[in-house]
Amino acid sequence: CLLLDRALTAGAAGLSTGLIYTPGTYAGTDEVVALAAVAARHGKPYVTHLRDEMSRVEEALEEAVEIAARSGAPLHVSHHKTAGKYAWGRTKRTLPRISTLRAEGMDVTCDVYPYTAGSTALGAMLPPWASEGGVSALTARLADPGQRDLMRLAIAEGVPGWENTVGNGGWDRISIACAPRHSETEGLTIAELAVTRGQDPLDVAAALLVAEQGEVTIISHSMVEEDVRRVLAAPYSMIGSDGVPKPGGRPHPRWAGTFPRVLGHYARDLGLLSLETAVHKMTGMAAARFGLRGRGVIAEGAHADLVVVDPATIADRATFTDPLLPP
Repeated sequence: CLLLDRALTAGAAGLSTGLIYTPGTYAGTDEVVALAAVAARHGKPYVTHLRDEMSRVEEALEEAVEIAARSGAPLHVSHHKTAGKYAWGRTKRTLPRISTLRAEGMDVTCDVYPYTAGSTALGAMLPPWASEGGVSALTARLADPGQRDLMRLAIAEGVPGWENTVGNGGWDRISIACAPRHSETEGLTIAELAVTRGQDPLDVAAALLVAEQGEVTIISHSMVEEDVRRVLAAPYSMIGSDGVPKPGGRPHPRWAGTFPRVLGHYARDLGLLSLETAVHKMTGMAAARFGLRGRGVIAEGAHADLVVVDPATIADRATFTDPLLPP
């Protein structure tokens, strides 16, 4: 709390948690409430990657709401989604819940990227206990056949409080985005690599993580288009790429394509939202949420950071095969 108070005093934009990721996953609700209360005193938002965006997404959203209510901090849900086959369509419940909270006076918003796939670390596909003690402890466990068997069991049966991406989807939906020392794996799914090598998928993932010292990023094809569109169209959602700018490999195309994709595909071509609304979701709304003065608006005295585009032709070109093509 003291460290957070110092950071917010020095100008930090808010408090963010990643409750699916270690070590954030080890934090209980009360601990986060204590931190969010510090943010509230500074008038800053509590921003969160929910503890679960899959089968328990509604429960995870309620935890975030509880944290905001108890702490008094505004709530912002990062890249809101309902992912995995057991959560498809749940935006029909999460979005009305957010709308009701707003109508009741709670300051809650979210952001979204315009793709049905996410991207994260390969290590996040493993149960949280696998990473206890850091990367060296993780790689030691991965080299132990007995520990790998326990991980396999955890994925098959689930672990209380863990999102379990593979258990909610499958290794065929997890492709390698970046493995610097093993570029031949990039673009292939774990399931494809397992078939090629005649191995169990978890053993393939384990060997790759050990060889890369834990530094492997993946793309997870886990959402459906209808849910993405519902979040994009919500009046309180803003656009964020959630892109990870790492050199090499095949990163998620959202790094290069997010904003032109919204302006071209979703606003112009599909008419899901107006051009003005799309621009506001990328600029003024985000600047206001995070207290960025003089940004996101065209006004006397504001920063003149303008981008000129042709609304008739703007388009994203980045794909999962060629993810860094400029718009």
